Order: sequence, then structure tokens, then C-alpha cells
Amino acid sequence: INEEYMGLDFCTGLKSVSATTESALGIRRKATGDSALEVRCFIEAQNTFLNKTAYPLPFNLNDLAQLVHDYPSLYPSSTPSSAYANVGTVSYPEGGTYYRAYEMSALHWLSNASSSGYPSADYTASSALIGGQTDSSLPRTPNTPN
Repeated sequence: INEEYMGLDFCTGLKSVSATTESALGIRRKATGDSALEVRCFIEAQNTFLNKTAYPLPFNLNDLAQLVHDYPSLYPSSTPSSAYANVGTVSYPEGGTYYRAYEMSALHWLSNASSSGYPSADYTASSALIGGQTDSSLPRTPNTPN
């Protein structure tokens, strides 16, 4: 089962929990009068955006390779030393291959497909909620913080 679909299923389930679970988790109800739970999941916004592109969820290594091919100014892959030179293969870290398919789909979504020069409204709403850390498998350079 794909992790992205698991996230969508989790979100759907969270929006329809029992009153006991709602109370235990401290989920509020919307003030709009429709009594829906106040749950917002970034994976739903990402899925909606990506379904309008050539890269719908689940986003896999083939989609990653296509995305890099379709946006050469953002992901230069013509030189062997490029981080994107062997994109889509699974030999990283041995050979400079970028294999993080989900992270690239999220970047594509949050940057609004890099179409306007400005991040999407979803970025403004979600960026503080989405965390990350440096991948320990990445090679360090003298100017890279630990």
C-alpha cells in the first residue's frame, strides 16, 4: 500500500471519528453550523493540486524522472556531477542520484509548479506544519552545517 494513500485515508478517517475520540483528541468543530470537524490535511491539498498536473499521487521514481526532465531549468541533469544526473535510480548515495520522489512532489506542489515565482497559498498555510531535517546519507561539504 502506498504511503500517500495511507495519508489520505488517515485524513478521511480523522474527519469522521466518534464523539469520544473527537473529545479525547481535542478536535474542534467548525463554527459554520454544519458541525463538521475542524480538520485540514495538507495531503488533500497536495493531492488536489497534483491531480491537475502530469504527476498525480502516488508519485514514484518514474514521475520523479519525468518531473526533472520537464523542468530542466530547475533540475539541471545534463552534467554527470549534477545531483539530478541519475534521477530516478536507486543507487544513491553511491552515484549522485536523487531518489526522494515524495519530497520532490511536495516541492512541486508547494512551489506552485514554479509557475509564478511565488509559493502557493498552500505553502503559506502548511510550511510551518511540515518539518524536515538533513538526510544523514547526504555527503557533507565544508560549508554545509551539521
